[in-house]
Amino acid sequence: MVLRTIGFWIFFITSFAHATVVRWLDEPTLAREATTIVRGKVVNMTPTRVQGFIVTDIRIETSRVLKGNVNKVVVVRQFGGKIGQEEWVVPGTSRYREGEEVIVFLSRGVSGELIEVGVGLGKYEIDRSSGAPMVRRRLGDVAVANVQNGVAKPVLTPTIPVAEAIARFEERILSYLSP
Repeated sequence: MVLRTIGFWIFFITSFAHATVVRWLDEPTLAREATTIVRGKVVNMTPTRVQGFIVTDIRIETSRVLKGNVNKVVVVRQFGGKIGQEEWVVPGTSRYREGEEVIVFLSRGVSGELIEVGVGLGKYEIDRSSGAPMVRRRLGDVAVANVQNGVAKPVLTPTIPVAEAIARFEERILSYLSP
């Protein structure tokens, strides 16, 4: 199997620990920077090639739109994926699973496709195993930094709320969108 790691210089760098360093986005910033925020279920994931790169199109059937105007099924494009024996892994990107329920913060890429805001920061998982649906943010292989006056300073332990009720989470996100 061929395994490739892609280094992107959009607004982040890949560190020696194979984590991606990204600008920290708290929830108010995520909500403002997103053009679309949806809750839904991952129905399938399709890897494909675009200009020589492997990308994965993640189809999410929406159950609620918190921001934006989208179809019942949204397609989120993410760098990386596996085609045959070739797999491209991008450290820090969110991992999606078919059947998983998520809330995602999205924006438009340069070609108009929907992409996750803040590589690895814009996906929240919904867990219904305890009865009441709970929302949790998992960062994965991503390190974060605050950027002030063009200088990046590492954030050693970003504040990430523990799992909370979906209604409370969505209410808070909607409050960030109010004028």
